[in-house]
Amino acid sequence: MRRDLSDWPAADYFLRPERKERRRTILDRMAWELAGFVVQPARVHLSGLNGIVANVERYDSVFKGKGDGDLRMLAGFLRQRLRREGLVEGLVAETFALIREAARRTVGMGHFDCQLIGGAALLRGFLAEMDTGEGKTLVATLPAALVALAGVPVHIISVNDYLTSRDAEWMGEIYRFLGLTVGCIVHEKTVAQRREAYLCDVTYCTNKEIVFDYLRDRITLADRTDPLRLYAECIYKPEGRSHGLLLRGLHYAIVDEADSVLVDEARTPLIISKTEASEEEEIAARQALDIAHNLKEGTHYRIEYEADDGLRTIVVTDSGRARIAKMTELFGVMWRSSVRQEELIRKALMALLLFCRDEQYLVRDGKVQIIDEFTGRVMPDRSWEGGLHQLIETKEGCEITGQRGTVARISYQRFFRKYLKLSGMTGTAKEVRREVWAIYGLSFVRIPTNRPVRRRSQPDRIFGSAEDKW
Repeated sequence: MRRDLSDWPAADYFLRPERKERRRTILDRMAWELAGFVVQPARVHLSGLNGIVANVERYDSVFKGKGDGDLRMLAGFLRQRLRREGLVEGLVAETFALIREAARRTVGMGHFDCQLIGGAALLRGFLAEMDTGEGKTLVATLPAALVALAGVPVHIISVNDYLTSRDAEWMGEIYRFLGLTVGCIVHEKTVAQRREAYLCDVTYCTNKEIVFDYLRDRITLADRTDPLRLYAECIYKPEGRSHGLLLRGLHYAIVDEADSVLVDEARTPLIISKTEASEEEEIAARQALDIAHNLKEGTHYRIEYEADDGLRTIVVTDSGRARIAKMTELFGVMWRSSVRQEELIRKALMALLLFCRDEQYLVRDGKVQIIDEFTGRVMPDRSWEGGLHQLIETKEGCEITGQRGTVARISYQRFFRKYLKLSGMTGTAKEVRREVWAIYGLSFVRIPTNRPVRRRSQPDRIFGSAEDKW
């Protein structure tokens, strides 16, 4: 365990801290990839983490004999020491032991040795691979409570509202025993409730909610993000911009199901937009769909798969461009540009062929509502950009909403790289370890199971029919 984690900032000394993005040259990226082969072996990392178990055990019998009041007083004492001395090895072990005893007394579960190792890995900024059923929810309380006691706000990020609410309620008893506050952010929360939750020592939230809250803060701040300016506003304008902000910065995040959030959805754009109504755009949408209906696949366009993410897209052929130009000769000003012509028709073809009702969207109460491709949940307040949403509304005969212009946008990849400290847990990290290292600088470590695995994996077998299979 490192004796001095100087890259851990105390929240009291910064105003909305986040890591600044640095552009890497080709040589930088090559050197970083090469470094991954040196630091990635999980066995090297594991050998440096195993010592935490013996160090924690030294305090275990002592804490078991103390009363609840004594342990709460000790938590306050450790809070002061952590803020004064930092995350030194002995202090980390003592705090882990206290958190384990608090877990026993509140939720009836003490951390196993493998969970202590997992907690140490998360504290050091690793991507920890833990099998299903090994208690990742409980593991996260170790680094989260310790870092929160040290005065650093912690975000524990899950993939859906159910897990977020469940974990915040279930593990919240441990944090409250230690004198820490716990917040929970789900979709239904109001702005005031969100602000209160982010003021807590530990905040449970979903990946989507925290990113959109970050974008809302970006809109509030505009381009004036200088810390001194904001600090002056806090003093001289108590009801100024700082009063409307939600987050306190991006200090430390623990990401559950990290392979899904950090890799599978890494390039998904999160966008906040505003409605810009236009009668011309409504007419153009109807015209674009009429033209699209008169185009033939293989002659005027073709459907292809994008190499990067495997999604389908429309490619207009030269014959298609000529056909579009001829059909739009007498149309309005929006059709004057050949680039604009092709883009409108391409989006119209996507609306007709690639976006299907009850698969990518629902129609409820005369409105088109997007279905999240990862969670399957309906997102009534979201819309596709670039006129695609209006084309689908026209296709379904719904009332057309104004086209939305982008106000703020960011991808998960860019957002999570802004955290000063980042760690993650998942059951399938090995397959994505190179990508996670290249993008986020997180090393991979495989956490051993609490008991030896008795399961035996057999090779795949392929059968010609269901009768042969059974």
